[in-house]
Amino acid sequence: MFNVVSLKRQHKRALSSEITEVRPIITRAANQTSPYFSNFEDCVFLKSERGGNFSYRAQEDFEVITFAVEGVMSLTSDSSPDQKLQRGDIANTLLAAGESLPIFFEPQSEMLQVLLKPNAQASHKQPKSKCNIFSSQMFPVEHKKNFTVQHLHYHGSPMQLATPGVCISLLQYQSGSFSLILKNNSACFAFALEGSMQLGSEEIHRGDFAMVDCQEEISMHVPEHCALFLLETCAGL
Repeated sequence: MFNVVSLKRQHKRALSSEITEVRPIITRAANQTSPYFSNFEDCVFLKSERGGNFSYRAQEDFEVITFAVEGVMSLTSDSSPDQKLQRGDIANTLLAAGESLPIFFEPQSEMLQVLLKPNAQASHKQPKSKCNIFSSQMFPVEHKKNFTVQHLHYHGSPMQLATPGVCISLLQYQSGSFSLILKNNSACFAFALEGSMQLGSEEIHRGDFAMVDCQEEISMHVPEHCALFLLETCAGL
């Protein structure tokens, strides 16, 4: 079964006069109905044109992946001072239930935040509310024919996660037709950072979300240029 969940079905709201939230309304339904998203809780895109504050409060134990899409933002956790993320940087934070992750956006900043369900044993061994920030320059770029891959979390990556079976990559495509090969028994969540592409039967543009499960290979066509944030997750973990 091939399922690109509709990219147009997004819920947009102003959290304040400073912060706008865009959330794909399919994420919670997906992790309740598909084993391929069993360790994936939710995702949200946040944007601030004038700068402002945002704070996420965990309802249960979560691992929070924060990716800076544009601009600059500062993250503060109970055990870490203010740490800045710039475009392309990524952070992971383990939050226990009731803990918060305050974020300050500088003007014209955009952030993607993904909530994962960590492995209980791995999570227990790591200090909660510690924010680990990784510069985009820490991750090597692989150059392929007409596209590049930057693995943010993979075997041997500087960033280690408490959530099992997760791979995170940045993909940059030039014009052409491509195939995205998924690992056995996995699915992917994608967010379009730049440009546009035809993904399966759906057309996606900057700021669109896609979730694909039960598919070993996905066909893609890029008219000019497209950049994707891609998170792969395995079933039954």
